[in-house]
Amino acid sequence: GNVFTSDLIPSGDSYDVEIFDDNGCGPVVLSGEHICPCISDAGTYVIQEIDLCGDEVYDLQLGIDTILDVNDVLTYYILSELPVDTIDSASILSVSQDDSVFFVPGMEYGVEYFVVIGVGNELAGTTDLNDPCLSLSEVASINFTQNPQVSFVLNEQAFCEEESVVVAMSIQHSTCVDIIISDGFGNNFEFYCVGDGDELVLGDFAPGNYNLVIESIIGQDCVGVPGADTDIVVHQVPALEIVELVEVCNSTDSGSSTFFNLTDIIQLGNGPFEWENLDNCLASGTMPALDFEG
Repeated sequence: GNVFTSDLIPSGDSYDVEIFDDNGCGPVVLSGEHICPCISDAGTYVIQEIDLCGDEVYDLQLGIDTILDVNDVLTYYILSELPVDTIDSASILSVSQDDSVFFVPGMEYGVEYFVVIGVGNELAGTTDLNDPCLSLSEVASINFTQNPQVSFVLNEQAFCEEESVVVAMSIQHSTCVDIIISDGFGNNFEFYCVGDGDELVLGDFAPGNYNLVIESIIGQDCVGVPGADTDIVVHQVPALEIVELVEVCNSTDSGSSTFFNLTDIIQLGNGPFEWENLDNCLASGTMPALDFEG
């Protein structure tokens, strides 16, 4: 009527029990193998292929058939190699109890990686990959595409009034992109399928200073981060209206001179101007301020 209870025997281990009676007769040997049925099940994925942009986060959806026993934990793995029956620790790029998948250091764009769920006994906060009852889910492949990067080729440019403002673009990680550029004064310019090195004509700008900013970047597969800018200066075209004929009366005394500033003949202008004496008139001083000899 006595009951003998052994220490815990791991599932899959063999055991030998020797039994003696009160007189020391025996032993009666009981041998066997302790098999505990595994109920751990990592479940299945609904999606088998995942394509993400470099800045995207994807939340995995567990199958309804996921089962954990009282000692189990569930762990998400991102792997560089397709797992076969078990997970090679050398292929592990990311280990997490969070179901979010995103680009992590060590990955490369355009390379296929693999996501798998492991369910098994807890070891140091994660799943024990040597657990005899380890269960791995079906594998989902994942691929990351780099977000396009767009900037202006030049940080600053200058144009003259009535000259079209033209800016060259640098496009990386996408064959072409759709972009919107603002001028800081409420005007937006939309361009479609802009390629690397393309020059965009924004048209005529009034004289002044402008800060052009990229407001939107939409690539063929992913969107980019806007914000790159360039400074534009549009100069006013010089204009000049002068009095065509000016008579200067100077002293009749020999050796005297009359001072005259040629800027007085300008009726309308937006200099600065450069002055040149074309007929070498007899005068001293530095143009436009001259002393005419008497």
